[in-house]
Amino acid sequence: MTVVTLERWLNVSDPDPAPAQPIDDQLLREIIQALLPYDSARITKATLKEALGRVAMRRHMPRDDLIALAIRHRLITVRMQRVDVHIPADLLPQRVRLVALRDLPQFIAEDLNCYGPYRAGEVMLVPPRVGSTLLYRGWAKQSEEVV
Repeated sequence: MTVVTLERWLNVSDPDPAPAQPIDDQLLREIIQALLPYDSARITKATLKEALGRVAMRRHMPRDDLIALAIRHRLITVRMQRVDVHIPADLLPQRVRLVALRDLPQFIAEDLNCYGPYRAGEVMLVPPRVGSTLLYRGWAKQSEEVV
């Protein structure tokens, strides 16, 4: 795999980067898990570096390589100072396990099922897009337990 500098990828103007390279499923799951709190959101380069930096440290690989993989697998789109995160539905996990950081009322998710109510500290299993919103707003955190 060619090492690509972060600056090159973060300033790329080509709308169609090179075809995705093979990636092992576990690494792809780790990248998706790191980006899940920011799904369907616009983030800064610093936030992207921080989110994927933790995965890179665990994997003992360059962070720039992980960012290049995320771009090639179309998990993120980078244009100038803007990073858009959008995880394709077919790559999202079926449910994500989170811990509520505050009391949450009952709600209906995009799958038209009712979830909640949840008390602060309670573990919940919710659809990934709901989980992304809860994580982004700071109303939940990722559970230490494996799904």
